[in-house]
Parts: sequence; C-alpha cells; structure tokens
Amino acid sequence: MGFSPDPSDPLTYYATGHPEEGGNSGFLASRDGGQTWTQISQGPDGPIDFHAMDASPADPATIYGLFGGLQVNRDSGKTWAIAGVRRRASSRCRPGEDRRTSVMPQPGAVFT
Repeated sequence: MGFSPDPSDPLTYYATGHPEEGGNSGFLASRDGGQTWTQISQGPDGPIDFHAMDASPADPATIYGLFGGLQVNRDSGKTWAIAGVRRRASSRCRPGEDRRTSVMPQPGAVFT
C-alpha cells in the first residue's frame, strides 16, 4: 500500500492498496482528512498498488509512485505514465525542487 499527504492541503491524502474483496484499488484520494475515499484513476496498465508514493512539495499536482517501475503523474492522479526503473525501489520527493524525486533502486540511485 502506498500513502502520501498532499503537501499543500492538510485535508488531502493519496493512497493505493488492496480492497477487502482482493485485487488492487487503483489511485485513491481523500479531500476530507481520510473520512471518504474516491478512485481517481486505475493507472496506466490497470489497477495499481504503489509500494512507495510521494507528492512533490514543489508541485503537489505531481505525484510519483512505484509499481512495476517508476510512474509519474502531473495532474493530481488522473493520468499516469511509466517513467522507468523497472525494479524494487523506494522514492522520496525533495522539498523545494520542482519535478525532482530520488529513487533508490537496489543497488544505486536514479534521479528524475
């Protein structure tokens, strides 16, 4: 399951995971502090379940996720593109740096 708060709105959260009935949930958003959740999109190849996810502090509409590789979105979760790094990794957005996230694959680092 991936989870990330929106750095510009304390009541907005983003998540992916596994619904009770099985499978993957796709990309979800809550705009009321986690009280309710809505599927925003499934992802580029069907329902996603990011194992790491971050919203960019420099541009909160840009979200990065890891599921079969690095995926990037620039419209608050609606459309996704596979950006690369097809292996296990973790990610972290760097505060104040527009459109830059660090991805730590095993072994090494990739910056996008």
